[in-house]
Amino acid sequence: MASATLLHDTNSPSAHELRLAALDTYAILDTPPEDAFEDIVHLAREICHTSTALISLVVDDRQWFKARVGFDACQTPIEQSVCSHALEQTGLLIIPDLTLDPRTQLNSLVTGDPFIRFYAGARLETSDGVAIGTLCVLDNVPRPDGLTTHQAVTLERLARQVMTQMELRRAIRERDAAGEKYRAANLRLENADERLQIALAASGVVGLWDWIVETDLLHGDAHFARLYGLDPDLAAAGLTMEEYQEFVVADDLGRLRERIRDTFENGADFRVEYRLLIPGQALRWVECKGRMIYTRDGKAKRFSGSAIDITARKVSEKETRRLARIVEQSGDFIGVARLDGSVEWVNETGRDLVGLTDASSAERTSIRDYFDPAQWPEIAATVLPAVDRDGHWRGELTFRHFRTGELIPVLYDIIGLRDGGEEVVAYANISRDMRDEKAAEARQHILNEELSHRMKNTLAMVQAVATQTLRGVTEKDAVEAFKKRLHAIASAHHVLLQQNWSAAQFRQVVDAVLANFEMGDRFSLSGENITLGPRATLSLSLLLHELATNALKYGALSNETGHVALAWSINTNGELILRWEESGGPSPQQPDRRGFGSRLISMGLTGTGGSELHYPPEGFKAIFSAPLDQVQQH
Repeated sequence: MASATLLHDTNSPSAHELRLAALDTYAILDTPPEDAFEDIVHLAREICHTSTALISLVVDDRQWFKARVGFDACQTPIEQSVCSHALEQTGLLIIPDLTLDPRTQLNSLVTGDPFIRFYAGARLETSDGVAIGTLCVLDNVPRPDGLTTHQAVTLERLARQVMTQMELRRAIRERDAAGEKYRAANLRLENADERLQIALAASGVVGLWDWIVETDLLHGDAHFARLYGLDPDLAAAGLTMEEYQEFVVADDLGRLRERIRDTFENGADFRVEYRLLIPGQALRWVECKGRMIYTRDGKAKRFSGSAIDITARKVSEKETRRLARIVEQSGDFIGVARLDGSVEWVNETGRDLVGLTDASSAERTSIRDYFDPAQWPEIAATVLPAVDRDGHWRGELTFRHFRTGELIPVLYDIIGLRDGGEEVVAYANISRDMRDEKAAEARQHILNEELSHRMKNTLAMVQAVATQTLRGVTEKDAVEAFKKRLHAIASAHHVLLQQNWSAAQFRQVVDAVLANFEMGDRFSLSGENITLGPRATLSLSLLLHELATNALKYGALSNETGHVALAWSINTNGELILRWEESGGPSPQQPDRRGFGSRLISMGLTGTGGSELHYPPEGFKAIFSAPLDQVQQH
């Protein structure tokens, strides 16, 4: 740009002089706050997720803030300015940690209150390329990753919007100074209007309008016409109020006309939001701002302002309100906490659950206040590190009621909320009250214990009847085998009782059956955590009992050195595979007849087959298979 060349010409004005001259043309220094600029810094802070945002203009010995949020002072000495460094380069200046950068590490705003640690600034440049200040965001914690691409691009776009607003101010001020030379009847683009149109074209979203009191016609530029679905030539020539309002939604006309009347009759500043329903287009929201311009003798001359499309903002606000209603009306405890553990917000259901009276009382708490002090060390050591590492944690914990001290069982689900750069910036918690479930489980446990007691009594009676009936049988081994099978059934039922008679874990069944043989060191077990239905649980119990009994009588467990390897897994076809492999025992012999035990083994995992039996010299081997969905049937 031309100004860049001038900076290298010793006979030309310095960058400092050019900056001061440019600022003089805007006449903006030390002016009161204005909504347009205030809106921009709030947007910058929200989008970049920082504590502070400033529009900073660098002068001689100070930097002055046209708009600020999160920072008390309206200006600082130039020695405290980080923005002055941003003026020395093109593009964004991002300093992830101000304490590590030699340009800023001794800055008193870094070494002292407010202890700023992160800075990102986009230059404010005139159309001639002269840098006059920055739109910057700051935070009190370092950000090694700086800004996301989206945040960086948006910050630069917002900086251009700052310049657009400054050009608008200057154009209107210069046009007002032209006084009576400007007439709506023969509207022409003079110097001020040219700058205005350049600014509007750069923004692409702002339309300018002028309502001339003398003619009672509203004149709009091309952007205004496009925004309102009107003919650009007609808008430039002048529209009646009815023509201008042709596509305004009927329900919004009353509010719009009331604001216009208040401006004409009382000189009130004009600001209103309303909807446009243009044929062939989606519903559109616009925001209009303006004010009445008066002659030197106090007569109303012109009602001028701008219009901007705010549809995206309205959609976002509507979605935010909808989500807020869902969250507030949820039956679960929902809350948000900052990284330091302080609670930002808890919904009404959550406050009722733990005995907090209102939202402000929740804001005075921290995460650890919700738990039994004895439980907190374990939570701090396991839950929060898991969230930082994995982004979430879920499990059962207990909340502490703030007034009664009651410990409330909850299913605690905590999530790390991430910004656009995937950095965790807060914690969200959704917890479900489990008191009813726990009470139901307790009642079920009592019922199960009663059922278990009755089942044991029934099996004991069956065993006693069988003993009396088989007293005269000479084959004592058969009688003993029958008793053990009854015992295996009892063990299987005990496992099912621990799972509410609906399912059991594979390893639980294996452990329960093999424990009857008191030879745990002779077995090696490996397998996945697989849930079995009741039928498969009983079948597996009897199958394992029969295999172990045979190994004890004839196979690897019949001596002092034999060993059994038991492994189970799910193959790629969705089948459960169980392998039983004996070693170190006598060479197996294939039975020459099929008794009950042999038939039981051949029935497999679910009683429908799927068994392969092998008798190699090194030891008996068996492979059982069954479809997983069949194994898990209830």
